[in-house]
Amino acid sequence: MASLVHRLDQWFEPDALADIHEQLTPDTALLAVEADHPQTALGFITVRFEREDEGRITWMGVDPAWQRQGVGRALVESICAEARQAGLSRLWVETMSDQVDHAPFDQTRAFYASMGFTPHHELGDLAGNGLLTTDWALELQTRDAIAGFTG
Repeated sequence: MASLVHRLDQWFEPDALADIHEQLTPDTALLAVEADHPQTALGFITVRFEREDEGRITWMGVDPAWQRQGVGRALVESICAEARQAGLSRLWVETMSDQVDHAPFDQTRAFYASMGFTPHHELGDLAGNGLLTTDWALELQTRDAIAGFTG
């Protein structure tokens, strides 16, 4: 898992590794693995339930060699299906603001938009690193909330 996070260095700062590992528990994370090599992590997603009807994706990453092949979509769709089953009405995710001019974050925002998330409000520089963040929301009331949901 650590090697996967290191391959995502365009998105994660080195100190993020400890935070990600801390949240990788069976109750909060899903891991995508290669079918022929289940020890090889292709992607991960962690979620935290914040209120009785809302959850938050706290970390997500897909190996650059596996991006644009449905791994991230499958991870988000799985989390959304579990969230709906648990009675949640909304999922949140925080990502860099569109004021942050960095191609990997443009890709991240485009991915979340394709999944049906919409920018909700600017959070500012919460990490104290000079990078602005935005909170995005996905309404889960209907199965149509995710563009192309197949679950």
